[in-house]
This record gives sequence, C-alpha cells and structure tokens, in this order.
Amino acid sequence: QGIYKTADGGNSWAKSDTGIFDYNIEEVAVNQNKPFEAWYAGIAGRGALKTNDAGQNWRLTQIQTMHYPMRIKFSMQNPDKVYGTSWHSSGPFAISEDGGINWDLIQENAFFNGINRGKSLYKLTSQQNQIHLHGLAVDPNNDKIIYAGSVQDKESPGGFPLEGSHIFKSVDNGETWQESDEGFPHEKHTAIHDIQIDPKNSNIIYVAATEHEAEIG
Repeated sequence: QGIYKTADGGNSWAKSDTGIFDYNIEEVAVNQNKPFEAWYAGIAGRGALKTNDAGQNWRLTQIQTMHYPMRIKFSMQNPDKVYGTSWHSSGPFAISEDGGINWDLIQENAFFNGINRGKSLYKLTSQQNQIHLHGLAVDPNNDKIIYAGSVQDKESPGGFPLEGSHIFKSVDNGETWQESDEGFPHEKHTAIHDIQIDPKNSNIIYVAATEHEAEIG
C-alpha cells in the first residue's frame, strides 16, 4: 500500500510516498541523527530512495546493493554515514559517508576470508560466489565496529557457497570481517534477520533468527 507517516503519535496517518513506484517494501529506516531523513528500499527495485523533508520528496540512490536490499543502518557519530546489507552479487555490503552520494562496495570474499568456526560449511564447489546478508548493526559508540548476519537462502541454495547462518564482525569500518558467533548454532538453516546492540552497553548484542527467506526460525 505504500509508506505512511504520522505526526501526532499515531492518532492519524497520511500517505507519504509521492514519486515512489516500487512497492515490494523490504526496509524503511529513519536516521536517528536527522529525524526528517528516512530511507526506503524495495526488493528488485530501482534502488533505495531517500527523503530529507519527512517524506514530502524522495530521491533515488542507484547502487547494486540496494537492488536487493535487506537492512539500512546509520552511524551515531557521523549523521551522513549509511550502511546497507543485501544479497546482490559483488555488493552484499555497502557503506557511504556522504549521505548516499558515493558508496564503497564490500565484496563477498571479505566475508568468506573471515570464516573460522564455519569453515566446514563453506563449499568451494558452489556454482556462484555469493553471500546473502540480512541482519545489520553498528556499534553506537564506535561506528567502525559493525555486525552483519547471513542467511541460509531456500530460494537459491546452489548459489550460496556458505551454508547455514553466520554472524560476522568488522572493527575496521567494513573493510575486513571475522566470523564471530561462538555459541550460535550456525549450521542451522535459518536467517539472521535482525541484530540490535544495547544502547547503554555495546557489549550486549541481540540476534533474531527467522524462517523468513530460510527454512527454520
């Protein structure tokens, strides 16, 4: 049905998506540093759309990561820093430091090179070299520390060489990643759908797994 906005605490709602034509909605994210800035992204769309005026106008951000987007998150230190996860080849993770004008794309190998506990689940004979990322979180006290979670994709299992679901951590702004999921049953055919960090204690991290996109929750 589109994107709706409330300005009175939820008592009334009005449509707020003029100019948006892609309605296979995957993510709507509001920049916590700039409440009038919101991002919208839909599956197999033209890209993510961004508003700087609380939904009155939207502009397109075309980048392959946002063609099959999953999560969009923001830095608490830099109001123009945006992160995104995806399952699009050659761009499963993207980061922009100028509000989405320019992007750095992180390739799949950055994640595959960081596999440790899950090495037995990495199949080099897979047809494609893709990774399906979904869950995403940024440390509120240090925006170079990022967490991302992968998906056991049931729609195209032969296209993803890494089986199961895995949690990755980067401490260098997304350039390199290490599998960081001791205690999580990453051999399960599930999906890391969401990751949240406690705003008062960044050592406390919550991960939600679901059967959406995968097989079991």
